Formats: sequence, structure tokens, C-alpha cells
Amino acid sequence: MPEHARSELKSFSLSLSERCRALAAGCRSKARSFQNDKPRTQMLQLAADYERKARLAEVWKRRCENDLIDADIESSKAFAGRSTHKHFF
Repeated sequence: MPEHARSELKSFSLSLSERCRALAAGCRSKARSFQNDKPRTQMLQLAADYERKARLAEVWKRRCENDLIDADIESSKAFAGRSTHKHFF
């Protein structure tokens, strides 16, 4: 398998926050190579934006996980509530 295909497959296993952090690290690395202040500053701003997106992705993931847990609890309560009723066959 070609190397670029392997790296693409690896990126599928990363979470959104991990991908954003990796992109931020790449931007910071690239910024260090710039001699001119303006493109270096722009690249560092882009890195900061990716870091912000990584934090938002983590918050979103936690909220979704909590919503799923809450939904599972409610489903369990509803199921338990039904089991206490008389069944007519």
C-alpha cells in the first residue's frame, strides 16, 4: 500500500479533536520556517484556530456522550416501568 494511502487510513482513526490538534502542530511547525513576520503570524493564528476547534470538538463529543447516556437511562426507566404493568395475552 502506498505511504500516502496508509497515512489517510490512519487519519480515519483519529478523532476530530486529534485531527485539529495535528493540523495545529503542523501550522506551528510551518510558521517556524517563515522568515517574514506576516505569514508567520497568520500561520500561528491558523494554529490557534485549529486548537480552538479541537476544544470545541471535545466539548461536543462529551455532550453527545452525555446525551446518549441520558437517553439510555430514560429508555431503561421506560422499559422498567412497562414491566410492572399486567400483561394480557
